Amino acid sequence: GNAFEPIPSSFYTDGMVFEHHGIARLRNNVVIENAMVGVQAGDYIDFSLPTTHNNNSYGGGALFIEQTNFNNNSIGVLLLPQYAGDQIFVRLSACTFSFSANFPSMHRFPDIGYAGIYTIRPYLVQGCTFQNTNPSLITERGTGIISNRYGGWVIPSLSGTPCRFTGLYKGIDAYATGSLQSGLFVTQNLFEEVNKGITLNGNAVSRISYNHFLRLDKNSYAVYALETRGI
Repeated sequence: GNAFEPIPSSFYTDGMVFEHHGIARLRNNVVIENAMVGVQAGDYIDFSLPTTHNNNSYGGGALFIEQTNFNNNSIGVLLLPQYAGDQIFVRLSACTFSFSANFPSMHRFPDIGYAGIYTIRPYLVQGCTFQNTNPSLITERGTGIISNRYGGWVIPSLSGTPCRFTGLYKGIDAYATGSLQSGLFVTQNLFEEVNKGITLNGNAVSRISYNHFLRLDKNSYAVYALETRGI
């Protein structure tokens, strides 16, 4: 979304209404590869601009991404905040996020590294795969989802296909301040040979259930929760 060129009320085919927000929809085997950031919604607020309603509402937009392959991007999907109104959630389904290359330093996203999804807004992830397919990548095995401030849902697709996290350093890495908006609902997913399965820090009213963690070693953990109350 562009705060300075707002789009009038936009109707998505599912019946959702996003007033003054652009909508991007990717589907049917789109391939995005070798980028610093594959797809971005929202932005950091520009404090050099005057404090106006437009500036405060900077960074909207909605993403609906299906059957898209993200290959060797430093960040596959980057979801930054919207600064006014309700935070618009993003839905991803049946997507694949793969890491297989040693990236040069110029390709590495500063202070984050390599992740399938980095999000500071609500999200829904259904039946997606996050994988490192190169066993020689030891120091930069990547993270599936980095979730900051807001919570989300990581669940199987409507047909029952689970989210799969394979060969990564971290599966889901979540941080928040204990608000009711920070809860994660992660159920019926598969984590295989992931060093740190699910990390929760300050994610209130979260539910982690019926997930499978395979091939853990002595330095690994399935779930680590700090200052996190479940439901």
